Amino acid sequence: MLAKKGVFSLNQWKEFGQKNTVPLRTKGRLDAALRQAEDAEKERWENEKPPRQPLPEGFYESVFNAAWSHVMGFPEDEENNMVVREGQRPQELWDYTQTVRTFLPVGGDEQFRPPRPRLMILSSEKQ
Repeated sequence: MLAKKGVFSLNQWKEFGQKNTVPLRTKGRLDAALRQAEDAEKERWENEKPPRQPLPEGFYESVFNAAWSHVMGFPEDEENNMVVREGQRPQELWDYTQTVRTFLPVGGDEQFRPPRPRLMILSSEKQ
């Protein structure tokens, strides 16, 4: 019956618009097989590592795959308090305008200004 309507694979069953004309037992088995195939495909994609980009010529791998961190100094105490923060560089609090060649504050005067980073760290781990 399905062969007469051009359904020979699970992909064709997935797109088949007249599923209500198929006996319930057959429909249930085909739907279960389709779910199992889709779940297996999804699991395969989740477990598969993304393809690695080729290293551009002249780049060192440790620099190309490096991660940014920054050290923040907190002047509130008399001691030298410094904390390492991983991730991206802190957001800039100033916009640079090319025409006037000046720095303009972003967002206004009442904006919170965290302590400036004292040291930027570019690190990498051997893999």
